[in-house]
Amino acid sequence: MPIPYKPKTILAILVIAVVIPIISYFFFLQMEHLIHTDLYNYGLSYSNNWADLYQLYAYLYLILQTSSWFFFSGSIVSFLFFNAKKTNQRRSTCVLLLALGTISSTLNFLVFFQLDSLVNYDLYLYGLQFSIEWYSNYLITLRIMFLLTGLLGVFALAAAILFYSSTREKKRLPARLFDTILIGIGTALLSLSIIYSSSILALIGLGLLFWGVIFTYVTTSEYVKKSIFDTTLRAYQKTLNQIVQKIEYGGDTIYLPPQFFNTANTYKAYISKDKRKKIPTARMMPKQRPDFLIARITTPRAVLVTPPGVELVQLFEKTLEKDFITTSLQDLQHYLPKVLIDELEVASYFDMEIENDFIHVKIDDSHFRIPEADTELSRLYFYFDSPLICAIACIFAKATGIPVTIVKLKTESKDEIVAVDYRILKTES
Repeated sequence: MPIPYKPKTILAILVIAVVIPIISYFFFLQMEHLIHTDLYNYGLSYSNNWADLYQLYAYLYLILQTSSWFFFSGSIVSFLFFNAKKTNQRRSTCVLLLALGTISSTLNFLVFFQLDSLVNYDLYLYGLQFSIEWYSNYLITLRIMFLLTGLLGVFALAAAILFYSSTREKKRLPARLFDTILIGIGTALLSLSIIYSSSILALIGLGLLFWGVIFTYVTTSEYVKKSIFDTTLRAYQKTLNQIVQKIEYGGDTIYLPPQFFNTANTYKAYISKDKRKKIPTARMMPKQRPDFLIARITTPRAVLVTPPGVELVQLFEKTLEKDFITTSLQDLQHYLPKVLIDELEVASYFDMEIENDFIHVKIDDSHFRIPEADTELSRLYFYFDSPLICAIACIFAKATGIPVTIVKLKTESKDEIVAVDYRILKTES
């Protein structure tokens, strides 16, 4: 899965990672005030035994938190230098600083466990009396510090992964690596929450598991505005229609299967000079190179054109990981809604019914331009206005190995549903 390089996003995450230790420090000062001031009002007696132990934990917390702050601040400087001049050394320095910051901030979890054990067990040996007043303040402060430390590790890890994977020479990462990391960390924190009976660890672990599972089933997609999409396709369709109109070929448009040609994935629309009298066969097609104008086809004279939507057929096959030449029409009733609605989201509704040689298709809310039913152009031309309709005709031709034509198109404006009738043409032996 390619990961695009987005410097603004990475910089924003790094700034958050620098701000979190500062916020956490203010809550640490509240913890200091609570233990060294408030708890004496609830029977706590001073002793070097517990005071020295608490001071050790406080120093460890400050050292680790300050180290994290310096590491993350240094990573911002390294990132800005890298953004100015991209070198492997600057990238490695930034990633290393992020890794060291993540490790130092994660070690604070151990300090929190020891600090919590001191307050909830040791201080009662020195006269501390339990009260919901001081305990609720202590618990809220500890949980906030715990949560901030967990968020700091997550943001730092996310920044390191995004930065490294989007800037290395081969910009590819195993599609589920980040999801697996989130699930692994979440599972580890849940296990620790059971061992230490910590609701904070349980909440963080469940959160990471939740997002890991969500990212596993939600993939990154790239979107283009529909107006731009229609504009880029319109020029080719307009040119194709004008050419066919100028040479005055009035026969039906017949979509030929790739089996008619020696070249794989060759899709052609066959248009005769006059009204169709004879269905084209594979023997009538050029074997080496299907030219645009086929001058030697005499019964009848005709042209072969590449219809709009050919690339869509190949995209559908790639998405489904299937070759339509090996599928049946009945299989397409299952595959086409899956690729159009679920996978590529180019339509909100698709229905396909098979009736002898006719295939009735209904499409709703398509992102491709669908021609209006009351167009003044002949049906030959306005069928070419929709790449999706042409692509479906090519798919039917490839699946059956038989030429296909469009016999009717109707737009139900009330429901915005387009109904298209395709016909499978039996060729003469």
